[in-house]
Amino acid sequence: MASDLWRKKNYKTPVKYFINTYIREYDLSKANINALLYEKKIPKKTYEKLDSMDKQTREITVGMMIRNDSSVYQAISEGITEARRKLIVSNGLEDYDIVAIKNDAVFVLSRLLPQTVFPPFEFKVKNTYTIYMQLAELEIYYSDSIDTNGGISYNIDVKGISDEKLPLYQDGMLGLICDICYRLQRDHISRVLSYLSSMYGKFCRRELPLVYYRSFDPFCTYTINTTYSSYSLPDIDDKYINIIDIGRNNIIFRDLLYIVSDIYKARVR
Repeated sequence: MASDLWRKKNYKTPVKYFINTYIREYDLSKANINALLYEKKIPKKTYEKLDSMDKQTREITVGMMIRNDSSVYQAISEGITEARRKLIVSNGLEDYDIVAIKNDAVFVLSRLLPQTVFPPFEFKVKNTYTIYMQLAELEIYYSDSIDTNGGISYNIDVKGISDEKLPLYQDGMLGLICDICYRLQRDHISRVLSYLSSMYGKFCRRELPLVYYRSFDPFCTYTINTTYSSYSLPDIDDKYINIIDIGRNNIIFRDLLYIVSDIYKARVR
């Protein structure tokens, strides 16, 4: 029997990680207007007018429709739910096939789905990843490629931190996560564990560059603990590194260590 996870607008697998396996993000194309057409909330003529707009103008226009009539939002929600149902049921997806659901996107493990078009709905592969892991409440999706000159290109998506703020971590926690993901797919697991353990030791001794101590969370700040209170600051000077609260990033490190250690145990049996 196919999964009934299509009922969920947001979902993530209880499995903590997947390594070296394809994870495809099936994204519902023009979800809002196709849902409105399916639910007969707009006529074909209105659909065609909306369809001809650029994405930003279309989103603004649909937003104004929702503001003027709350039933428009309900129709969109019900239409997207039906689209998810068609994708999951038609392809016979089980719970274990589904890594996550983000409203109009379904992340599918390993399988390349044969049925993705259900007029007026169409799902397209937006991204393909090879690693998934959960660090604290965050979901990490990762893939990479190496060009002919040996240059490495990373594709990483962190669900829980906005794309605009991720560059703040490029030389810190984000860079570390990319490094570990790269090594997990190419290096011996014992060396990956040794490297990560060494980095964790340096982190705890506050020997890493300051950027490693920016809290890896949606707020993207440094937290300073004093005798009487705590402060969250967008930037600080290196001289304050010894009073930074490292609790949040300690959780991220320990979750990474759990994943790498678990893989190590499985491979050396």
